[in-house]
Amino acid sequence: MGSVEVIGYRASHKSPKSSFAGPTDSTEEKNDSPILPKMKRQDFTVEDLAVYNGEANEEKRILVAVNQKVFDVTNKGRSMYGKGGPYAVFAGRDASRALATFSLDSSALKDTFDDLSDLNPKQLESLREWELQFKEKYDLVGKLLRPSEQPTEYSDTEDDQTDSTAAAGPTSKSGGGADSLRLRASGLPAGNSN
Repeated sequence: MGSVEVIGYRASHKSPKSSFAGPTDSTEEKNDSPILPKMKRQDFTVEDLAVYNGEANEEKRILVAVNQKVFDVTNKGRSMYGKGGPYAVFAGRDASRALATFSLDSSALKDTFDDLSDLNPKQLESLREWELQFKEKYDLVGKLLRPSEQPTEYSDTEDDQTDSTAAAGPTSKSGGGADSLRLRASGLPAGNSN
């Protein structure tokens, strides 16, 4: 069967478990942009995220949200997500629905928080796979906040934690861990084992 290339990754139609062949763009930027230091961990509203489109902020930093995680794609993805790049439409946006549905249609990008509750199980699995791809390649810098959700208070030492620990949330009351992450990713509360 064929494969579809979306956002610099190749997705195979053979098996959902092995649907990503890995990055097809180089991990090193081929432009004269300076390498920016790692961003301090923080949380973002949809409005906060919009400032990081590679143009509206002083550093020209580019952030992309995937499955409520916010990634800094500036240093390793400017040519893909920056101005003139093939996926510039995702810069400063929540790309979750577009990635889950493999759609670059404007209806897949919301200007308000998207809870993704209408995605089917196959789309949710695809989104989780995209999230893993982003975690492998880009710096996780925070989470995308739901309306009225309060930001997490991160300490300076939490900036150096592993992505899996940070993804669980430094002040998570559910105990974190892989089981908690799987439950959260499935949409079930972390305290529910059913």
